[in-house]
Amino acid sequence: MFMKVMAMILTLLPVIAIVSCMFPFHTLAAAEALIGDIDKDGDITVSDSLGALRAAAGLKQYSAEDVPVYDVTGDREVGVDDALGLLRSAVGISDGDYGYAGVELSFAPNADALGYKYTQQSIDNAIVSQGDTAKLARVMQRAADGGRVNVVVLGGSITAGSSATETQNRYANRVTSWWKENFPQGKINLFNMGIGATGSMLGVHRLEDDVLSRKPDFLIVEFAINDSDSDYQYYEGIIRRVLANDPETAVIMLFMQDQSGWNTQNTEIPIGNYYRLPMISYRDATNPLIKAGTIKWTDISPDNIHPNDVGHGMVASLITSYLDGVKAKYDRLSRVIPAFPTSPLYSDRYDNAKLWMGGTLAPTQLGGWSVEPNGGTFYHLKGAWTISKKGKAMKFTATFRELNILYWRFMPENNPNAGKIKVSVDGGAAIELNALIESGGWGNYLAKEHIYDSDEPAEHEITFTYVGGNFTLSGLMLS
Repeated sequence: MFMKVMAMILTLLPVIAIVSCMFPFHTLAAAEALIGDIDKDGDITVSDSLGALRAAAGLKQYSAEDVPVYDVTGDREVGVDDALGLLRSAVGISDGDYGYAGVELSFAPNADALGYKYTQQSIDNAIVSQGDTAKLARVMQRAADGGRVNVVVLGGSITAGSSATETQNRYANRVTSWWKENFPQGKINLFNMGIGATGSMLGVHRLEDDVLSRKPDFLIVEFAINDSDSDYQYYEGIIRRVLANDPETAVIMLFMQDQSGWNTQNTEIPIGNYYRLPMISYRDATNPLIKAGTIKWTDISPDNIHPNDVGHGMVASLITSYLDGVKAKYDRLSRVIPAFPTSPLYSDRYDNAKLWMGGTLAPTQLGGWSVEPNGGTFYHLKGAWTISKKGKAMKFTATFRELNILYWRFMPENNPNAGKIKVSVDGGAAIELNALIESGGWGNYLAKEHIYDSDEPAEHEITFTYVGGNFTLSGLMLS
């Protein structure tokens, strides 16, 4: 490796010598060290490129404190790629907008947060991790320059806005208002992709149609209430696919809570740390205030989960307090996107997950079922298959490692004749699905059922057999 680096240095030295005569050196005063400014003259020049090459080859001593200045590629190492990046910047091939190393951010409760009785300790608790801010700094710069910023929120009923009295009171709309107020010249758009009673399993399968197609610049992911502790692989699938699709997408992970203080943030935090994402916990900020008697749960929610207008305002104030802290120094923050991890933390099996619906997938045998391309479902979904009387089975042939089913369940007062079907793969043991909620429940909802998984992808035949009543099959989740 050493010989390769030395060969690279010998190859580049003549080029650097020539370029250094062509491009003048000039000084830019800065409070913090400019990333890439190895010779500390306040600018990125060919001298810095040579310094990085010498450091990579072990010919120049540097300390751990110097790494943030030398590392322009974001991989936390000093290498030839850093030197090449600096050389490209010095000759104007790239913009060289690396920002300043050693910039410290501070986060305090903004006026909205203070109005909701949040304290500095609340904000400290809420910001589980500030994450790598390079992506957010890029998005803010784009907004400041009058560019487009697509705000996308993905989650369950809380994100959809359940219990908010008006659309503008939802946390997503309040956060979007922050972007519009702070960057009035920007073209700010909001896409709310929340679906009640759904979690990361459906989220990762509908990601392409509902999120990636919206070209998100700023994305909030909220599933800590609807997921179980075993859904972390689906959650990672969402994060991996978003960042693989566009590494510049600024993602914030949001952790809500139920009345008892429960959520799944402990299984999601390792994912956020692995991908260096900002994480904000409504639970960690709010629960201490409830326990201290500063606020009551009934002040912020009409039930045991969903925030009311006050609760939505509190969620938004935590997010905007974080955004305020980043905005205060966004023009000086590094714009170097961290290297995307080549290996997943848990699994990459959902990198190509897809939701197939009545309007998007044709069965090999429709049988006694009917296709409703524009009906049978709500929200952002497109079509369904329905059956209400005995008929031949419906069959599909598809290649997958894992199969999950999405179907509607109904309260007896809404659909007393909600029925049952059986699902089998390759003629194996059938799993019965019951669309009738026989006791308890919040209301009608989209249910998920895990049907099949294996280590390797293979072609399989899926069979849906009618048992009785009426049944609405919303989608096949294949991965």
